[in-house]
Amino acid sequence: IHSYCLMDNHGHETSTLEASSKHMSNWARSAHSSFCRWLNIRLKRRGPVAQDRPNTVAIEDQEALKRVMFYNDWNPVKAGICHHPSKYRFSSYRFYAYGEESKWTHHLTQPQWYVELADTPEERQAQYREQCDQYYLDKILPELEEAEKGYAYGRVRYVTHRERFLRGAMARIRDGRIPRRTLDRWVLDHLTKHVAKSKPESR
Repeated sequence: IHSYCLMDNHGHETSTLEASSKHMSNWARSAHSSFCRWLNIRLKRRGPVAQDRPNTVAIEDQEALKRVMFYNDWNPVKAGICHHPSKYRFSSYRFYAYGEESKWTHHLTQPQWYVELADTPEERQAQYREQCDQYYLDKILPELEEAEKGYAYGRVRYVTHRERFLRGAMARIRDGRIPRRTLDRWVLDHLTKHVAKSKPESR
């Protein structure tokens, strides 16, 4: 897990899959079930709490990951909750921008792009604050449809390839060429090979 931002009725998370999406799926299922039980007891109600399944967007490279993390940081501002990400305590912004730790941040793994910002933690934090603000002001963060509702985020070629690949995978399932139980491994292998060939976007 690289980052998070918890809103009043939904949450954002960026993660890297190292072996299989099974662990992430199990974690999401467990988290939703636990929260549902807690909320139903607290409000003395019954029934499901989550309206939809989590939406997963594949991210092309480290530059795209940076933009998505910044997008998540600015979510509370766009929602009118605060005027700057630094004023919101339910996200990982202050961990990366100021080095502040909490009971949640010890689960985080710093992404490659963040580690490569500078040589010292203080310099990395300063770069994070500066770039997070600059990306927002320059309007180069993902749009809502890209970051939350699409299949992939990155350059046009990557997004097009990802969408074409997923349509092909579903066709193989319908035709019986790929057993549904093995799709997870097949998809991950294919996407890993593709991402490994992609180059960071230059600006």
